Amino acid sequence: MKKWKVIASLIATMSTTIFSTVKVLPQVNSATIVSPSQQILEGRCGDNANYLYDDNKKTVFITGSGKMWNGLILEGSAEKVVIEKGITSIGEGWFCRHSLKSVDMPDTLKIINSRAFFQIIGKFTIPKSVEKVESGAIRRAKEIVIEGDMKDYGYGALGETVKSIQIGGSAKTLGYALAKVYRKNIDITLSENNVKTKELNGCLMSADGKDLYYCTTDKDKIVIPDTVEKIESAAFYKKNIKEVVLGKNVKVIGDYAFNKCSISKLRVNNKLKSVGKMAFANTKIKKITFKSNVKMGPKAFDTSVKINFKNSGIKFRTTMTKAKIGKKINITFCNLPKIKKYQVKISKGKKSRKYIIDNNKISLNKPKNLLGIYDIEYSYKIDQSMYTLSEEPAYVTVRPFKTLKNGKKVFGAWSSKMILTK
Repeated sequence: MKKWKVIASLIATMSTTIFSTVKVLPQVNSATIVSPSQQILEGRCGDNANYLYDDNKKTVFITGSGKMWNGLILEGSAEKVVIEKGITSIGEGWFCRHSLKSVDMPDTLKIINSRAFFQIIGKFTIPKSVEKVESGAIRRAKEIVIEGDMKDYGYGALGETVKSIQIGGSAKTLGYALAKVYRKNIDITLSENNVKTKELNGCLMSADGKDLYYCTTDKDKIVIPDTVEKIESAAFYKKNIKEVVLGKNVKVIGDYAFNKCSISKLRVNNKLKSVGKMAFANTKIKKITFKSNVKMGPKAFDTSVKINFKNSGIKFRTTMTKAKIGKKINITFCNLPKIKKYQVKISKGKKSRKYIIDNNKISLNKPKNLLGIYDIEYSYKIDQSMYTLSEEPAYVTVRPFKTLKNGKKVFGAWSSKMILTK
């Protein structure tokens, strides 16, 4: 991490002349001590943004407009930050070394980047204008007030130790934001003027009841209200729930929705259409019977889970659970008890290789004409879900296969693609 370097000590009698004639260049690791006796540090913190840190007052002022630069750390021991109107983005890591008691943020702010605030003491208010809070942006705040909608909050965005949260708008990504907080140690309330979110059956949901945001209870059994059509990502992440009954209108279960729950029983409905990646991974579910043709993301269930369908047939699909490459390629997926054979496909670009197997796992030699040198790493885990790929990956997918009595080959639906990872 880059530290601020002192580039000049300005003599008080010369400072006015110098600053009136010299244009400051955008050096991202530069700073200027204006007055050594008062320890006032100032410099650039964005293309059109500036900072001033008064060590005597323990206060940082951010002025100007637009985005602050990422990847810089302001040294010192500030207790207060004042960000003035015009700033739209707080840079990554900027105040991570300061134990802040007070932060004033403007209504022009849109983004709080990763590690921006690590040591927050006391109440922390996120303005209504903020749309995105990156993973790990706020770490140790105990009380957080979110004035607006939670549109794009990353994994652990609100830290690990928060005790109470007040929400002023929708809470679409609350599950992601609280994924690092111990499940029983948080009090969530809605502001008096919140008309976008309500609580029912131990769940926060949209005012019309169609979107379930987050589970606020640790009851053994949860009955999802019939109004709900979508369960948002990480809504029940790590909750101590043993049984879930889906309401009759649930169509979509988001990524990581029940990941790492204690759930062993899941009762589905006739309208369910999709289950997101790792939605039921690391649970106690052993088997599931769907009443419709459900599309499942990678690792939606663990490898040991048997997936049945009420009206079982070749058209139904399974879910990939592993696609790893080392000396060999190792592939696994959930078993469909009434299917005896499967077709596995490895593809990269326009090239592909297909294999017929008779169980839910296979170990293969690397097809050199397809993969060549392959050095891609990727993770589907919730805390690593923001990974980007350095090059085009290979994908693995699988579908049911059988040969009819007349010799005709029939194939089912392909599973969702899974990235082959080193």
